[in-house]
Amino acid sequence: SLLQKHNIVCVCVCVCVCVLAAKTLNCGPPPLIKDAVQDLKNEYKDGEIATYECPAYFTQAGDPHLTCRKGRWLGNGECLQPCTVNVEDMESRNIEILFGGRSKIYSKHGDFISFRCQRGFKHKDKDGFRQQCINGKIDLPSCG
Repeated sequence: SLLQKHNIVCVCVCVCVCVLAAKTLNCGPPPLIKDAVQDLKNEYKDGEIATYECPAYFTQAGDPHLTCRKGRWLGNGECLQPCTVNVEDMESRNIEILFGGRSKIYSKHGDFISFRCQRGFKHKDKDGFRQQCINGKIDLPSCG
């Protein structure tokens, strides 16, 4: 006869021989990814994947999904933040967007933005007029 309880399998033919069966470990919900949209379940089977999406203007980086393996989550994903440059920031530095004037802009991680001095002002600091958005941060030049 065959007995199975608590992942121990016993085969009995006059004498019982018991061995520990390989246990499949499930995972709980995956780790939360900052700013991501995740559709989470309470439990995932071994080998099952959990996906995530980044909101508009955010950039997905790392693994596109996480994988449940033997009770642990594998993979590392993130949503890199966009940069926002508003009119007040530009006015206080006497700059404007090279192509687009003084309107508020959103820029994705990795994108470059080119600036110029407003009419009547000259470049006055070390920051160049072409700056890159890095995970929500961008250095703005100044004119005086």
